[in-house]
This record gives sequence, C-alpha cells and structure tokens, in this order.
Amino acid sequence: MKRRLIGLDLFRIFLALVVFIFHSNIFAGCYYYSFNFLVWAGSPFMTGFFMLSGFSLFYSMQNRELSRLKDIIDFYIKRLIGIIPLYWVIVVVYHLAWGDMPLKEVLLLLPMDLLGLRSTLYFFPNNQFIWFVSNILLCYLVYPFLHQVIRQTSIRGKYILTLILLSLDIYITAMSRVFGLADPLYYSISYRIVEFIIGMLLVSILDRVSGVCKSNSCLWGLAFLEFVVLLLGLKFIKDSVLYAAFLIIIFCVMLLTLAQCESRQLENFPVVRYLSACTYSLFLSQIWTLRFFEKTVPDSFGLMVEGNNLLRLAIVWAATLALTVFLHQLVEKPAKKFLLSQWNKLSN
Repeated sequence: MKRRLIGLDLFRIFLALVVFIFHSNIFAGCYYYSFNFLVWAGSPFMTGFFMLSGFSLFYSMQNRELSRLKDIIDFYIKRLIGIIPLYWVIVVVYHLAWGDMPLKEVLLLLPMDLLGLRSTLYFFPNNQFIWFVSNILLCYLVYPFLHQVIRQTSIRGKYILTLILLSLDIYITAMSRVFGLADPLYYSISYRIVEFIIGMLLVSILDRVSGVCKSNSCLWGLAFLEFVVLLLGLKFIKDSVLYAAFLIIIFCVMLLTLAQCESRQLENFPVVRYLSACTYSLFLSQIWTLRFFEKTVPDSFGLMVEGNNLLRLAIVWAATLALTVFLHQLVEKPAKKFLLSQWNKLSN
C-alpha cells in the first residue's frame, strides 16, 4: 500500500488558498495587505494544481495495469463519481440563481456544461468559473493512454521527455505574457495536459532521487526553504520569461521534495487530511459565494463594507469556508460513497 504523501496534502491546501485569494480579490474586492502580491499568483498557481494532479494520480496507480477495457472503464467511472455530482449541483444552482445568459442560451449550453466540456468553448460567458473541471476531466480521459506510454518508456526517455515538455511549457507561458494572450492560454486544455504529463513524469524522477537526502528533518527544512524562495520569486521577479521559468521549475522541485517528507503526527492529524479533501469543494463553493458577493454587496452590504476591508475579508472567508464544509459533508462525500458502492456492486 502506498504511503500517504502528507507533504503533497499541504501543497494542495496552499495552492487552493492562494487561488481563492486571487478570486476573492477579483470578484469581491478583498485586499491582503503585505500579502497582496499573492493575488497575482492565483492564476499561475493553477499550473501547480495540474502538475500535482498528474503526479498524485500516477504515483498511486503506476503499478496498476490499464490495458484492459474493463480496467479503463472502471477508472473512468470512479473519476467521474469523484467530480461530477458536486459539479452538477454547482452548475445548475449557479445558472438558476446568478446566470447572466438568457434561458434559451443556458439550455443550449447545458448538455456541454453537464458533460464537462465547456473548456472547448473558453470564450463563452461565465466559463471562468467551471473551466478547470472540464480540463481535469479531459486530462483523465487521456490518462489511460499516457499511463501505458510512460510505464513503457525508458528512464532516459522520461528524462528527455520531461525536459522537452518543461521547455515547451516555459516557452508557451512566456510568449503568452509577451503578446498579451494569457487569458486564452489559461483555459487551454492542451496547455493543461502538458502540465499534467509533467507531473506524471516527475514520479519516475522521484524514484531516482528518493534517498539522496537521508534525514527527514533535512527534507522538511528544504521544503520550507523552497517555500520561502517561491514567495520571494512571486514578489520580486518582474520579467515575464524569467517568471514563467521560475514557477514551473520551483513547482517541480517542491513536488519532488514534499513527496519525500514524512510526518506521523501530520499523517494522524485529521485536520490536514480533511482540509486536503475539501479543496475540490472549496474550488466550487467560491463560485457561489463570490458571485453572490459580487452581485449583492454593492446593493445590500455596500455601506457596511465600504472602507472596511477587514469586515469584507471576514464575510467572504467565513461564507466560503462554511459553504465548503456544507457541500463536502452533505453533497460530495455522501454522493461519492453511494455511487461507488453501487458501481462496485455492478462491476463485481
């Protein structure tokens, strides 16, 4: 049985919080004082999420066969069960409560929304709220093929492929900034699949670097140092090309380091596991709370929060975290448990 990568749980929580800081600044006007530089890290931090998704998935499944149709179907069903139920609830309620499009257009797009294919139409209204679900589903769609290819590739071939994809990612990201095309790239499935594959390939590198640093304390110290370097880079690097290269490289290094960090105390600490499990609900719950805040605050709460940023922060964070827990406990977990049990009965 694979050990729990507690360092990656912490990394997942950190990425989710930074992305929420980014969204709460844009849609609710929250200001984060000395840490406001993290606002503009939210968008590029999605790179870290797709790399982490590819890394975590391949780490847990690298020794499994995905060559038989039965195994591939089982993989697809379980991935859909983990994503689709909560996503459907969010999308339907969002369209009913805060959608800006006429009902006819909503109905026309609804099949594509429910199938999770909206990232193929990134230019349509309101896609900024649901594009990442679509992209991760499409990454899962090609995963069985990538799984087999990477397993059969030599270690030297994996190193070469990793360098090629890293160079490609840095080049594309840098050029998008130079030519002002960051928004289309942000939603691009081909771009996100490259990051997903890089994460998968890093698992093979992990097997080679594990054990180089024998001390667990040293690994945690190195992880902390990398975290500080990440924050300093976000704050002070201004050149777009250097910024793109810095982020993708530091994310690679952090994944490899944090995957080796161990802590019995943290592994047995339920809060860390729970927060990590809630990150998907956090991504989706903010669609409701930030949209509500964006639509309602100017009319209903304007006088209350005008000039009172701390109150604004308290309302936005409290509402989003409360809704995150609510959705995780009453929608995500029960739906996943029920649907998995039904699927296991059918497949056995």
